[in-house]
Amino acid sequence: MAVQLEQTKPMTLPERIHEAFSARYGEAPAGTVRVPASVNLIGGHTSYNGGYVLACAVDRSTWVAYRPRTDSRVCLYSPEHEESIEFDLSAPTPTLNHWGDAVKIVVAAFHDLERPLVGWEGVIVSDIPRGLDMGEVSALMMATLRIFTQLNGHDWEPIPLIRVTARTAHAWTRDGRYLAELLLMALAQPSHAILIDIQGRTIQQIAWPSGAGIVMLDSGVRFKLEEMQSLMQTRQEEIARVVKTYRVTHLRDLSMSRFEKDSKELEDRLFNRARHVMTENGRTILAAEMLRSEALVTVGKLMMDSHRSLREEYGFTAEPLEALFTATIAQANVYGARMGGMGGGIVALTRDFSSLTAGKLASNAYQQETGQAAPLYVLKPIGAVELL
Repeated sequence: MAVQLEQTKPMTLPERIHEAFSARYGEAPAGTVRVPASVNLIGGHTSYNGGYVLACAVDRSTWVAYRPRTDSRVCLYSPEHEESIEFDLSAPTPTLNHWGDAVKIVVAAFHDLERPLVGWEGVIVSDIPRGLDMGEVSALMMATLRIFTQLNGHDWEPIPLIRVTARTAHAWTRDGRYLAELLLMALAQPSHAILIDIQGRTIQQIAWPSGAGIVMLDSGVRFKLEEMQSLMQTRQEEIARVVKTYRVTHLRDLSMSRFEKDSKELEDRLFNRARHVMTENGRTILAAEMLRSEALVTVGKLMMDSHRSLREEYGFTAEPLEALFTATIAQANVYGARMGGMGGGIVALTRDFSSLTAGKLASNAYQQETGQAAPLYVLKPIGAVELL
C-alpha cells in the first residue's frame, strides 16, 4: 500500500520572523518592519561622485521584529548568522566588517542629531542575497531608523535622517554608496523605479513598464570590503584631481566639449576615470527618460554601455563577471545587462514573460563556460519600507 507523504510548505519571511521572535522571547513582537532590497539598474559608481542613479526597490526583503526594553541597550539576534549583538546606546563602537555595525551607525547618527533613544530587542531575518550589492547593509540601517523613530515617538522625516545616517556610515566605513540605497528604500513607490540626483538629493518616480522584467545572476565573485573601500577612495581621489584641474565643483558641472578640449592636461588614467563618471551620468538620465517612454531596447543598450565603461574606463571588473555578462546578453528576450554596482552580480532587463527562461539559459551558458553555477533571482519592483 502506497503511503502519501504530506508536503510541507516553506514558511514565508513574515512567518519565519514571528516564529523566531516567539522562540527567543516567548511572546509576539510589539512590531515588525519590512525593508526591500535594492537593484541599481544604471549609475555605476556615480553615487559617491555626486551623480545620478536609476534604481528599483525589489521583492527581496529584510524583516526585523522588535519590542522595547526598559534600559538603554539594543539586543538583536540573527538566525542566519547564528549570532546576536548587544551594546549600550551611549557608546556604539564599530567592529571590523560586522553586520551589527549597521545598527550602531544609526545610533551614532541619532546622537549627532541629539535625539533621545530608548533600547529595544529583536530578531532579524532576510532573503536578500549576500554579496550581490542589493543593499543588505542599508536595509538593516533603514529598519533600525524606522524602529527608533517609532519607539521614541519621533516624526518619520526620512530625508534628513538619511542624510545624517549616510554621512555617519561614510565616516565609519569610507563607503559612499549608502545615501542612494537609503533614499530608495524610504521613498520607492510600488511598481516604480526611481531616478536619484545625489548632489541635488531629488528623486523622480518612474512607473515600471508592464512588459519589463528584472533578473539578477550571481557570478560567485566576492570582493573584499577592504578592497572595495580602497578602490572607492582611490577613484574619488582621482576624480578630485580632475575636478581641481578644471576648477569646477563636480564633474557634472563640466561640459563634455570642454572636458575633451582641455584633456591634454590629464593623464590617460584620470581622463578615463572622469569620462566614465560624466558619460554614466548622461546614460543614467537618458535611461530614466527611455524607461518612462517604455523604450526598453534603448534602456538595455545603455546598460550594456555602462558595463563596458565600468570595465574599460573606470577599471572595475573581474573575469567571471565578464563571462556572465556575455552569457546574459546573448539570450533572446534580454534587452541588456550590466554588472551590479559593487557586487558579484549581473543585473539584466528582460521581457517580463521570459525573465525566468532567459535567466536560466544565461546561468546554464555560464556554467558550461566556467564550470560554476550562477544562482538566479527573478525580481519585481515593490514599495518602500513598511511598519507592520
